[in-house]
Amino acid sequence: MLRYFRIGTELRRFSRSRMQRLAIVAACLIPLLYGALYLWAFWNPTGHLDRVPVAIVNEDAGATADGTTVHAGTDLTDQLLDKGTLKWQRTDARTAHEGLVSGQYYATLTIPADFSRAVTTAGTDAPVPAPLQVQYNDANGYTTRTILSTVMNEVRTAASDSIGAQMVDKLLIGTSDIRGGLVTAADGATQLTDGADQAHTGAATLDDGLAQLDTGAGQLVPGADAAASGAHQLATGTGQLADGSSQVAAGANQLSAGADTLATGADAAHQGAQQLATGLDTLTAQTKDLPAATKKLADGSAQVAAGDKQIADTAGLAAGQIATATTDLRAALGTLPADDPQVQKAYAALNRIDAKTATLNTQVQQLSDGAQQVAAGNAQLAASAPALADGIAAADQGAGTLATGTGQVADGARTLSTGATSVAQGAGQVHDGAVQAHDGATTLADGLDTLATGAHSLADGLRSAHHGSTTLASGLADLAGGAHRLGDGLTSAVDQIPSMDHDTQQANADTISAPVSLDSAWVHQAEANGEGFAPYFMGLALYVGVLITWMLLRPISDRSLAAPVPALRVVLASWLPGAVVAVVQVALLLGVLVFALGLRLSHPLAAIGFTLLVGLTFLTLQQTINVLLGPAVGRVVVLVLLMLQLTSAGGTYPALTSPPFFQAIHPWLPMTHVVDGLREAITGDLGLQFHTAVAYLVVVIALSLAASTWSAVRRRVWTVQRLHPEVTI
Repeated sequence: MLRYFRIGTELRRFSRSRMQRLAIVAACLIPLLYGALYLWAFWNPTGHLDRVPVAIVNEDAGATADGTTVHAGTDLTDQLLDKGTLKWQRTDARTAHEGLVSGQYYATLTIPADFSRAVTTAGTDAPVPAPLQVQYNDANGYTTRTILSTVMNEVRTAASDSIGAQMVDKLLIGTSDIRGGLVTAADGATQLTDGADQAHTGAATLDDGLAQLDTGAGQLVPGADAAASGAHQLATGTGQLADGSSQVAAGANQLSAGADTLATGADAAHQGAQQLATGLDTLTAQTKDLPAATKKLADGSAQVAAGDKQIADTAGLAAGQIATATTDLRAALGTLPADDPQVQKAYAALNRIDAKTATLNTQVQQLSDGAQQVAAGNAQLAASAPALADGIAAADQGAGTLATGTGQVADGARTLSTGATSVAQGAGQVHDGAVQAHDGATTLADGLDTLATGAHSLADGLRSAHHGSTTLASGLADLAGGAHRLGDGLTSAVDQIPSMDHDTQQANADTISAPVSLDSAWVHQAEANGEGFAPYFMGLALYVGVLITWMLLRPISDRSLAAPVPALRVVLASWLPGAVVAVVQVALLLGVLVFALGLRLSHPLAAIGFTLLVGLTFLTLQQTINVLLGPAVGRVVVLVLLMLQLTSAGGTYPALTSPPFFQAIHPWLPMTHVVDGLREAITGDLGLQFHTAVAYLVVVIALSLAASTWSAVRRRVWTVQRLHPEVTI
């Protein structure tokens, strides 16, 4: 078979010298050097970040919150040093900056002086984020900066989670306190609700009672007015009673005094009556002769009256005579000078005589008349003397009776006096009582006035109180409703605030500070960065290995073309030596990757077979290109195709992130299917992509062989252009 394809002839061409043999060996090692070394170098670069020196500068001055000293910067520094994600080196700001500039450090992380103070502002009125300052120097490597940026973001996230957990723990403690307060408030609201209900019931009862009191007050007002009026009348009556009793007392006193006087007078009258009786007894004894004596007196008086009559008559005559004499004298004196003093004296003497005469005459006449009257009186006395004697006797008897009566009157007067005194004392007591009653009645009247006023005020107040109680009842109903809603709201609020113990609180603090966790799961997980990049770099290495192979081997042998053999045989005769090299390349590459770097093959047979298919596909494709275009142009095209495949295969970044041109050529180039097939053979399952890739590569091989065969047919005819190619490499 091998003789049929003349494979030994092509390979023996490289056994003539040591360098030729080394060239074949180098061609076999090219994929290994290109793929294995590259993957070895970048197998797990992020797993050794602890070798990357990064300066950490802690300038945090600390802070005090709630009496507790906070050193968040020191805590963060210790945490980072203990974790060792990077090669943290604690230093100062100046050394860190100099190290960053000189390349000693790839980055610097500075914790500013106000870091702890900013941390303590969480939950206050003026919270500020805790700052961290990272400084890079892209002169030390852009990729390194990109990786460090990711690490720094993780540091920030971890610091935020840690600080956030502490802050949330404080907030949860406050929440627990709030819950406790709400529980107390809910209990208070429940008590308030009960109290409001009771108050509402009491207000309704109070309203009913006030309504009754209002009605009673309406009845009390006229009663109080009537009572006040009656009290005033009582006061007036007691005043009158006091006055009357006073008058009664005064009258009684007067009566007592009068009775005393009467008693005294009665005693005196009694004594006088006794004396009168005695005197009348004497008088009776002495007047028993009175009638006879009066008879004699009357007789003698008659005689005296007669004598006086005579005297009067005589005196009248004498007075006439004296008047005649004086008239004569005046007539005589009329003859005398009137202004003579003697005459005048004479007239005066005459006047006096006339006067005295007239007086004497009058007196005599009066005496005569008196004597007549005495005589008449005596006559009457004589006539009445017996009756007088009888009267005196009767008076004597009456005096006895009078004496007895006056004695009784005296006794009665004393009794009356005693009674009057008692009456006076009683009247005084009645007066005092009446005064007190008056004072009391006055006070009572004043009090009843006040009571009436108070009753009016009470009625008004009760009416207002009734309205107020109605409003109060309505308000308390609202209060009860509000208290119920408050209680329900507080109970609902309490139910909505979870009750947490310390462990639960800490767990919640951790969860709230980092509420979203990312649990990554892989259907098929690559163990390291190298395994992830292996499909891409294996395809690249095999492509480059085949490229080198066709630099050493002839894509098609001109000698074979001249031989009378089928064109396909000619093509395969040149293809098989390259296939042997490609198989060796695949074996070396897979052997080193699996056994040296530890590449894990999920489907070893499929991976080996597909890798061989990849090597043969690239071998066939590049042979076809070289046969069709000639070695010089073909190698250039192979390199251009390599560049197009590397940029469109999606081996590092998804093709969708590439520009539209690369997305357009992505499904048509072999490297795309090589990467897809190797990914499923090494890491995933043998699904549609794997089988599609296999089919695609088989089709590429078939089409490439067909094209190579067709080109070989054409190459059997030598042309000037073939003998003198325009481009040679």
